[in-house]
Order: sequence, then C-alpha cells, then structure tokens
Amino acid sequence: MSDAFPAPEALTVLGVAAVVVGALLPWEVTAAGTTVGLGANGFVAVLAAFAVLATVAVMRGSATAGRVALAGGVVAALVAGHWIALVAGLDGAGLGVVVSLLGGVVIAVGGGLRLVRGD
Repeated sequence: MSDAFPAPEALTVLGVAAVVVGALLPWEVTAAGTTVGLGANGFVAVLAAFAVLATVAVMRGSATAGRVALAGGVVAALVAGHWIALVAGLDGAGLGVVVSLLGGVVIAVGGGLRLVRGD
C-alpha cells in the first residue's frame, strides 16, 4: 500500500463496501422467499458503515477516525450477527448477512490498526 492510502483506511473502505454490498443481497432465505438486507436490519449496518466512511474521509489518519471505525465496524458486525443468531438462524442466513458481518469485522480491524499505528 502506498502512503497516500495506508492499510487502515484501505481496510476500512473495503469493509464499508462489503457491508453495503451485503445489504443489497439476501439476509434470510426461507421456503417463503428471501429477505434483502435493506428490507431487514441491513439499513442500520449501512448507516453505521457510511458514518465510518465519512469520518475516515474527513479525519483521515487520526485516532478519532480509528475509534469511529472500530465502533462502527463493531455495530455493523453486531447487527448482522444479531440477525443470524436471533432471526434467521444458521440455516436461514443468506449470503448478504454473512458478507455484512465480515465487512463489519474488516472495518473494526481497520479502525483497530489505525489506533495501534497511531500515525
């Protein structure tokens, strides 16, 4: 990675993209049909992801951006994890909720890496 776009920010942007794409995919698949993330709780994960993206863009490289990314990633992952654990279950979880969960984790890792680096 170049100095113009360091690894913490790159991970954060990649995670935000994954959360947004995941919200557009099915979060629950049943015999009755599918539930797309934006029709479920996915909009909350997307809002958290966009808040992280805006903060990272404005405060790039700061500890505040790292804290916001860490918290936003945890929120996005918790929303998706809650959906899997309490709503859809492992059998009914769609691809989108898994992608959003992983995206939230990547956002949190990017935020944590920013805090550890302290650049």
